[in-house]
Amino acid sequence: MGSLIVTLDGRDVELPEDRVHYLMRDQDRLEISPVPADDEPSRQLGYFVTILGRWFFHADNVPAARVLRIDGGPVTNVRQELHDGRPTVLGLASDVPAGPRRPRVPAARSHPPGPAGPGGAAARPQRPGRKEAPPRGARRYVIGRAGTGADIPVDDPLVRARHATVRIDGRGRWWISGELSVGGVRQLSATLSEGDVFVIGQTVVTVSRDLLPDPARVPTPPRAVRPVDAGARRRPTTETGLAIRLDRVTVHGDQGRKRLDDVSLDIAPGQVVAVVGPSGAGKSSLIKVLMGELAEDEGTVRLGPDGGGRTHPELRRRQVRYVPQGDEDLFPALTARETLTYAARLRSAPDTSAREVTDRVGDVLGRLGLDQPAALADLPVRKLSGGQRRRVSIGLELVGRPQLLLLDEPTSGLDPGKDRAIMADLRAVATTYHCTVVIVTHATEHLGFVDRVLVVARGGRIRDAGSPDRVLATLGHQSWADLMVELDREPPAGSGRPGGRSAPSPARAGSPARWRLAGLPTLLHRQLTLTRRRGWVSQAVLVGVPLLCTLLAVAASGTGLRPGAELGPVLAILVTVAALTGASLTYPDIVADSEKLRRDWRVGVEALPIVLSKAIVYSGVCAVLAAVVSVVFAELRELPPAGYGIPPFAMLYGIVLLTMLASMGLGMLISARSPTLERAVTWSTLLAVLQVALNGTLFELKGFFGLVTGVLPARLGLAAVASYVDFNRYRRPALFTDPFWTAGGGRFWLLTVAITGVFLLAVLGSVRALHRRWTR
Repeated sequence: MGSLIVTLDGRDVELPEDRVHYLMRDQDRLEISPVPADDEPSRQLGYFVTILGRWFFHADNVPAARVLRIDGGPVTNVRQELHDGRPTVLGLASDVPAGPRRPRVPAARSHPPGPAGPGGAAARPQRPGRKEAPPRGARRYVIGRAGTGADIPVDDPLVRARHATVRIDGRGRWWISGELSVGGVRQLSATLSEGDVFVIGQTVVTVSRDLLPDPARVPTPPRAVRPVDAGARRRPTTETGLAIRLDRVTVHGDQGRKRLDDVSLDIAPGQVVAVVGPSGAGKSSLIKVLMGELAEDEGTVRLGPDGGGRTHPELRRRQVRYVPQGDEDLFPALTARETLTYAARLRSAPDTSAREVTDRVGDVLGRLGLDQPAALADLPVRKLSGGQRRRVSIGLELVGRPQLLLLDEPTSGLDPGKDRAIMADLRAVATTYHCTVVIVTHATEHLGFVDRVLVVARGGRIRDAGSPDRVLATLGHQSWADLMVELDREPPAGSGRPGGRSAPSPARAGSPARWRLAGLPTLLHRQLTLTRRRGWVSQAVLVGVPLLCTLLAVAASGTGLRPGAELGPVLAILVTVAALTGASLTYPDIVADSEKLRRDWRVGVEALPIVLSKAIVYSGVCAVLAAVVSVVFAELRELPPAGYGIPPFAMLYGIVLLTMLASMGLGMLISARSPTLERAVTWSTLLAVLQVALNGTLFELKGFFGLVTGVLPARLGLAAVASYVDFNRYRRPALFTDPFWTAGGGRFWLLTVAITGVFLLAVLGSVRALHRRWTR
């Protein structure tokens, strides 16, 4: 598109496309500057920037943008595309003559949520028991995702094509029906007035007549309906990009120290902020507080506009995105394109088309330089360099169009050239997506890419915050290295009571979120892909071990499962191989992928679909392995006579499969409850020993102890086959009998139901354990 020509105070100004241009207001005049107004943020109205060859104006705050006129018309979109081919006329509301207004497609003006939920005290949700009803005969407006033809488009991947509907009564109030949040509370309907806000998806939208395609038809609300209280009114901020405001926040830690000490902070939306300081100073605690995973003991955390109260944890979870240190959060077997595609689907509304996902993934790959050379995006993550994997990790969140992006040491372990490239990428991310970016870093060589530096001293105290040059000058140092040495020498400061409690989870507040199945199809597809991508050695072992053990069962008996005295060793081998195979599939799975799955949880994916996706895929694997065991044994040895109306092969396959499934569920439960892989190996080994020793054939299991062992899949599986063939009848007289082996159709079906119950309870227990792991 080239340079932009702007008419300002009757003169034309050319803006080159290779930089950002900031629009300032100096009383009744407008100015354009190449640098932001960090010293007086209120002077800054917004900035001009090119995105994919098109010019856009980003308004820094809505009140300021309302006094601005572009080509004679008000700024209706906080991110507004400019006209191509003729000068853009700028001015203030009082001095721009009315002229031909260019046609615009109205889009939702969205702002970060207020502290007490969106809108703070100003928002008025519909109260229960209210007798008023939505107006009849009024036109219905559809709120939906941009590009789907909705009357009120919202550029948010989490918004559905028909997310909510609006009817407006004679007093100008909006009667909204659909999934939304008001005051931090999810509800299906609300009645709001002009200027109130509500959350839809991850975006907060201000109620305004300007959002409608035909605002002239909507009655203007009378003044009496909405009395103006300057003290209660919040200050709306930008469309995307979340403001951060901490007011005297303190978090108490252990051993009499404070993790954060009286922290007050104000970060404007769209800024890139670096958090620096010595190890243990409280940088990670600050990030956890912003994410809502660590509760503040004193003070207030607000993500969004001013007002009373704190931002609701549920809104933090939906709007804050976190990129952890390193690349342990990526699946090595997936390609970069697949990684971003699965992430985009999990961060999108259910009705998002494949084309929308593909376009969004392609855009992020291009912006992060992961599409050159062309084959790079289709390489497995394990074959990418450290810098490329770091870009994939960042792109994992960019496909969801975040409003606040937190990064923990994004340049750690990279050489100077690559860490500089990562910092430049983050600068471009903030500019392109108007996303607030907070970077925790020890690397101070490339702080020139950030707008502000936040210096954290030991004890969680803020030493200074401002532009990099000003911070160094204020603290009296020539270089960042000198400053870090001083900070590292400082003794710990502050005292406090033991604390550091986790923030309350939205699910603990009584919401049924933990039982939602959102994202299950995507998780199933991803788990199936990961299972298929296991190396050929792993797949050979997976099939070869059960096959070898089945051949041992064949060699242990010449009569197979025909009733006889030597049936015990055959049964013991068959059920043991089934039990050990099932547990080996899952005991390392969840704990090894813990950080990867936690990123899914942070964007709203609950533990239930995560566990179900693994249970369904591994159940299919168990079905194949059980078929291998059953077919090989049935081909080489005899099966027992038919009983209880069940064919012998169906009985054998069914019991082997159920034993595998129950053991697979117990392995998943061990993995979900284990903090480390080493702990999972220990508990899995103990489970294997118990299943071999307590299956019932080695020694007699008496009384209550024998009943307790009924929770072991090997014990129940062996008992079911023994009941089918009436094993007690054929045991040698000198050997013991077992009440679990009593013949009879009722006993057989009871044992079958018991094995199934162990499987289902183990899966549900895994869901609960994983949910508690992330919310406690």
